[in-house]
Amino acid sequence: MNIALKAVLLSALVYPGVGHYILNKRIACAVLACAFTLPLLFLFSDIFQVAHSLADQISAGQIPLDIIEIRHQIDTELASMTEGSFSYYLYGLGIIWLIGIIDSYRLGKAESHLK
Repeated sequence: MNIALKAVLLSALVYPGVGHYILNKRIACAVLACAFTLPLLFLFSDIFQVAHSLADQISAGQIPLDIIEIRHQIDTELASMTEGSFSYYLYGLGIIWLIGIIDSYRLGKAESHLK
């Protein structure tokens, strides 16, 4: 397996920046990994806030202990999140992931031509 394909597969299937790591581009690896991790942490933070809010409402008795009603509340909360920062985080994650894949392919091809 050539180095470009290996770098692309690692960036696409493992984590953005891992392809750069095997290409010995450590700074690019760190930049991509950090750029991907920050919005991911913000996304998880928002999701955990929704989960905590719903758990508080369930324990307070505001939401009945019925799986259908809980699912409806989850859907309602997530629908309100998609109008805000939630969708921006997802778009950002996708763009950073694509940049990592394309750049690792570019660097892998350049390295294989040098050999």
